[in-house]
Amino acid sequence: MAAAQLTGARNALIAEHRRRILGGESVQWVVRDAAERAEHAERAFAQVENGLGSYPGPA
Repeated sequence: MAAAQLTGARNALIAEHRRRILGGESVQWVVRDAAERAEHAERAFAQVENGLGSYPGPA
């Protein structure tokens, strides 16, 4: 489940960048904006990490 969450977040970021570039935005602007939005991505990954707690637990 964790892998699916992480993959989904990554794929959403890739799809957004692709959509914007194909829509005519300059690659330089998309890259600059992506760097500014990196904090949002970090929060998404942290939520997955923090939500897992002690997963998978004792063996």
